[in-house]
This record gives sequence, C-alpha cells and structure tokens, in this order.
Amino acid sequence: MKVIKNIKIFIFILSLLINCVKNKYPNSIPTSATYDKKTNSYILIKDNKKTVWNEKGQIFSETNLDELGRENGTSKTFFPETGALLSVGNFKSGEREGIWEWYFPDGKVYYRSGYSPDKKRQVWIATNVLGNEHGMHERYYDNGNLEEKGTYEFGLKVGKWEKFFKNGKQEHYGSYSSDKKIGIWIYLYPSGNKVAEEKYDENGKLLNRTTFYPDGSQECIVTSETSVCNNIAIFKK
Repeated sequence: MKVIKNIKIFIFILSLLINCVKNKYPNSIPTSATYDKKTNSYILIKDNKKTVWNEKGQIFSETNLDELGRENGTSKTFFPETGALLSVGNFKSGEREGIWEWYFPDGKVYYRSGYSPDKKRQVWIATNVLGNEHGMHERYYDNGNLEEKGTYEFGLKVGKWEKFFKNGKQEHYGSYSSDKKIGIWIYLYPSGNKVAEEKYDENGKLLNRTTFYPDGSQECIVTSETSVCNNIAIFKK
C-alpha cells in the first residue's frame, strides 16, 4: 500500500511539473499576458490595445480597443512563422469599417473589400474575411492578377461583377441585384469564345441558357419549357 501511495504522489508531482513546463511563457511574451486555454494563445490588454501571441510566442494580432473593451480602430493580423502582415483594417465599436486588406505571405494583396457597421444585411455570419460588406470588392491571384471584382451594398452583391482567369483574361461577367443574377451573363473559354450565355429576369429567374462549343458554334438552348441541342428539341413536362 505504501508503494502505491508513493507512486500516486510521484505521478501527481510529475503532472504538476509537466503542466508548469507546458504553460511556461515563451521569452517573447510579457509575463503580464494571460494564457487562454481555449485558444491556446497568450493575450495582453494594455493601453487600449489587445495583443495576441500563439503558443510558440509568435505574434498573431494587434487590435486597438475602446473604453468598453470593444475592437475600435486599427487591427492587424500576422503570419505567425514570419511576422509578415496577413490583414489590416479598422473596427468601429466591434465591427469592421472601411477598406480591409488581406495579403499573401509575400506581401501581395489577396483580398480587398469595403465594410460598414451601419450598412449590412439583417442576418449574416461573420468569418475571418466575410461579414458586413459594403462597397468595393476585389480578390487577386498570387501572381498579382485580378481574380474577381464587384460591389456590395448592405452585405449583398449589386451591379456588375467580373471574374478572370489567372492569366488576366476574362472568365465571366454579369450583374447582380440584391445577390440575385439579373440580365445577361456571359461565360468564356480561355480562348475568349463563349462557353455560355444566360438571361435572367429582374427577380433573378433564369429565362434561358445558351451553350457553345470551343470553336464558337452553338451547342444547346435551354429554357423552362424546352431544350434544343444540335437541332434536336426536347420538350419538358
């Protein structure tokens, strides 16, 4: 029994030592920072600024706060391994405001979008990138070429939107109204020939779709009632 008791005491002391080593602050982190077990990170709130480090002591984010502790003002996130800037933007009372940018590890812009805390859809789920979008939107390839371009109003896509291939050639384009496709949408092959042409009404209902072969010749015309492919009509029930 005495041996078992001694073993239990040894295990208890060993677990304490392991826990102390595990939670020992890396040298780059001030001892006044707080360790958060849920996120496995270290957090320091001082002089209206919140700084977060990962478990290795590498800086993850810096965000200004207001007197209520809400994110307010400039906010930056970083690539932990290099310390290079990952994103930068501004908060207003805890919500994104103005133009935000995200970057590739080499510093090229990956994503640029406008936000407004006062102009957002009633129901939305915020993520690392998405949220209360309002204004311009651009996304880029890692070679610096534009991938996508459009506009948001109150968190919804509006106006002309364009998508490009990585070489810079246009892939498709068309218009949105409150997140619904309207009017004529054009889809293109890398050669520039049409893949398809779609027509929508003002409520976003697809009226017809015409597809094309790579050489530009017509393949099919599809409507709500019929499909005509290679001059053969198929009537829908």
